[in-house]
Amino acid sequence: MKKLILLGNILILISYSGIAQITQRCGTMEHLEMLISKDSSLQQRLNDNEIKIQQWISENKGSAPRDLVTIPVVVHVVWNIEEENILYEQIKSQIDVLNEDYSRSNADAANTPLVWQGIAANSNIQFCLANRDPSGNSTNGIVRVQTTRTSFKQGDKMKHQETGGANAWPKESYLNIWVCDLTTNLIGQEIVGFATFPDEASGGEDGVVVDYQAFGTMGTVILPYNKGRTATHEVGHWLNLKHIWGFFTGILATCSDDDGLEDTPLQFDFNETCFGSPCYDPCNTIEPGIMFMNFMDYTFDAGMNLFTLDQSEVMTATLNTTRLSLQSSMGCVEVPPVNSSIVWQKSYGGSNDDWIASIKQTTDGGYAGIGYSHSVNGDISDHRGGTDLWMLRLNMDGELLWQKSLGGYGDESISYDRAMDQTNDGGFIIAGSSNSNDSYISGNHGASDYLIIKMDESGEIEWQKCLGGSGYDGANAIVQTSDGGYIVAGHSNSNDGDVSGNHSGYDYWIVKLDAFGNLVWQKSLGGYGEDSASSIDQTSDGGYIVAGHSWSNAGGDITGNHGGTDYWIVRLNTDGNLIWQKSLGGSANDVCFSIEQADDGGFLMAGFSASNNNDVSGNHGGGDYWIVKLNMDGALVWEKTLGGSSQENAFSIKKSHDGIGYLVGGTAYSNDGDVSGNFSEPPNSWIIKIDLSGNLIWQKSFGGNLDDAVWSIEPLNDGGFVVGGYSNSNDGDVSGNHGGYDYWIVNITESDCENNFFINILDGSDTFCTAGSAILKMPIPNISYQWLKNGAPITGATLETYTATKTGDYSCIGSNSVCSGTSNIIHITVNKNPSATISPSGTVTMCAGNSTVLTASSTSTDVIYQWYKGNNPIAGATNATYPATKDAKYKCKITKTSTGCSAFTNKTTISLTCRLGNESIVSLYPNPAKDKITIELNYIENVSIQITDVTGKQLKIIEPTDFTLEFSVAELAQGLYFVNVLEANKLLQVEKFVKQ
Repeated sequence: MKKLILLGNILILISYSGIAQITQRCGTMEHLEMLISKDSSLQQRLNDNEIKIQQWISENKGSAPRDLVTIPVVVHVVWNIEEENILYEQIKSQIDVLNEDYSRSNADAANTPLVWQGIAANSNIQFCLANRDPSGNSTNGIVRVQTTRTSFKQGDKMKHQETGGANAWPKESYLNIWVCDLTTNLIGQEIVGFATFPDEASGGEDGVVVDYQAFGTMGTVILPYNKGRTATHEVGHWLNLKHIWGFFTGILATCSDDDGLEDTPLQFDFNETCFGSPCYDPCNTIEPGIMFMNFMDYTFDAGMNLFTLDQSEVMTATLNTTRLSLQSSMGCVEVPPVNSSIVWQKSYGGSNDDWIASIKQTTDGGYAGIGYSHSVNGDISDHRGGTDLWMLRLNMDGELLWQKSLGGYGDESISYDRAMDQTNDGGFIIAGSSNSNDSYISGNHGASDYLIIKMDESGEIEWQKCLGGSGYDGANAIVQTSDGGYIVAGHSNSNDGDVSGNHSGYDYWIVKLDAFGNLVWQKSLGGYGEDSASSIDQTSDGGYIVAGHSWSNAGGDITGNHGGTDYWIVRLNTDGNLIWQKSLGGSANDVCFSIEQADDGGFLMAGFSASNNNDVSGNHGGGDYWIVKLNMDGALVWEKTLGGSSQENAFSIKKSHDGIGYLVGGTAYSNDGDVSGNFSEPPNSWIIKIDLSGNLIWQKSFGGNLDDAVWSIEPLNDGGFVVGGYSNSNDGDVSGNHGGYDYWIVNITESDCENNFFINILDGSDTFCTAGSAILKMPIPNISYQWLKNGAPITGATLETYTATKTGDYSCIGSNSVCSGTSNIIHITVNKNPSATISPSGTVTMCAGNSTVLTASSTSTDVIYQWYKGNNPIAGATNATYPATKDAKYKCKITKTSTGCSAFTNKTTISLTCRLGNESIVSLYPNPAKDKITIELNYIENVSIQITDVTGKQLKIIEPTDFTLEFSVAELAQGLYFVNVLEANKLLQVEKFVKQ
């Protein structure tokens, strides 16, 4: 057995000079030595922790299989440039690697050399990106902090907001992982990660740090750290594993240094380059060589593939001692999905048709909406003619504060979700199109122009601009930029006036304005067909992302058209120059209406697709919502089609307020597939919530029996959201219609579920003994189930019933597509059975007329005994001992009186192989004897003599070489003894003698 290694004692021997010239991937030991130099009590805490862990292992060695432990993880992405703000998918790939490596389900597990296959371990540890933050709110388990620091050296600055990092979540409930640009350790060596041991660091610094180029298996990772094994290695340290070679490297390395574990072979120093079996070092010069594939070596990622059984025991012990609180963390428990319900709804308009395009929550908690109107009555005043833009300002309860008609005597229109933005001064900027040149409108260039209007917070016009040429120009989206100016996107077929560079037909026309609406620059982007931009946003690097659709084949700025209309996504720098462009779609029509930059620097876009090939998969029939995720370089990350057998159109996508996904709004004609609750054949408003990977969380149809649509969706500060669209219904969810289509504005909350979810005990009781069970049931049909133990999900427990076999608090989350709830808690107590042993054990041979005293024992004190012969209790045999005289199998049932729990000893078999005193193989004299006894034998070939006491305990075994031998009995206690004569281990005869 290897000796206990006290981490605190060994570390004081490590000097920087001993390892200064060695390149290494891990800075954990240097970080620990730095902390020891600052904290005189740390050394003793580490030693105490080692002793505690070893004691737990000693007490639980060989016990029942360990329960699965799932550890909540929060990933703090601390980034300076966009490349460091890694994608959600890259983070998810790292969690997948941890789960595979710690359960030995990694694909390269088969590469473990045969000699070590038998000790490769499933540690029964899993990891989840946290679903709940420390306040109990929904989270995606990712915190993103942009820092002014260009990189971090080893230390703890990335762990504190005041030093350019991100503050930790409580270490009692979460594994904190910081991902940043990590350069060198404390002595100038390049490293890719470091960690803290249990009890090493304060709550604000406990966890793991990994370089952004070594985290996960995709995105920014580089060779040779591209398989996610840096995090696997560092989390091993966090769970108290040491490097496989021990502590010393370089000139201090020896073959006597070690990690203290029995099943990891001695190793001289770390290994980085050799990962083809066998690999040798000064401590291992013959096969099998070093265990280079161990996750706690420095082998490159492609060569690592196992933890050992002893390493698994250490990690399990850590999770049952120093890090025990993680087992009761609620971090992995999802906040139950909730039902979307209407708080209030308002219809605004007149007797003709009025359509809202954009709704925003204002800084005072109210709302602003913009669209266009044909009406001259009802809520509308000062209508000029044709269609006017119509602006609404509402309070937080949806009541009208003021309204404004904007236009001339021609037609003004506005189409998309990003057609309005609240400006930094509390006013509003609006983008649409106009063919008027009178009343509020001046400066028209011919046909229709971009119409840009700046209003103050009271709705007064500060300035307006017409931008365009002699053709048709229409603005669809506007955003205030970080410099106080504006970026505008739409379409134009002009090539004069303000417009230059048109390729043919309609192009994307991108316009940059200063704070007063003066033209800074303009760009025409497109091909030789028809291209129209619907949405624009400023990116985190100060450039722009533009989305719309293109009907152009390859040519001009466009490549890769798939047929029909495609999503066309364009990324520009701050000066409007093209960085990249991407055509997305299939052979049918695909139209993008809305784009949003994700927290990880990628882009989410929404529209509809009628395709089911090329980039598009899973179409349900007709056109579906088509949600697409690109990374910052325009590469496709994932795509999802959502809908039913008819037509669905998504017009707006926004990040949800809780950060765990996205809200998408539009219209649905279907009432099957992903869509349910639709009122009638005309479209209803359809809202969905998806997670960060595009999976549907919930969906809801709103509206009445006529035509309803959502054109704009906006998350609210209270966690709900507001939608703006149109409706000509006056029933169902809609009331107050004025005639024709009205603006329809709806405030929606993700309210708590009203279902009363409960569980009961179907079979058994809440208290039982080891090997017993209780069957729990949630008696609510047609829902999904997730059983919890101590608040944490039980892996695979997703049926209506669950069989509990261990002590704990059990509950169940029940959910359907729109609603969920957590049941009551049932506490289960499992009392341990007492230990039960028997002596002597196995098979005891003796002659008839003799007896063997059997003894039962237990480590418990409050116990009673009942002896059994075969399967039948022996009447009156209730003592700890029983004299067995019959040929039979004997056992004892030991019962703990305080709990009623019992256990049987193993069976002892009594075998009568001869009769006491059978003739003339052996004779004894004198009998009784005081000093010695003489044994005479008739023959001695293959014969042995065994001397035993009355309990069957062997005192002497003699191999005779003569027919007469003497045996001293002077030291024996007075009493009865037996001389057993055996031939080839078969009992032939037994004689008794008495010691005086």
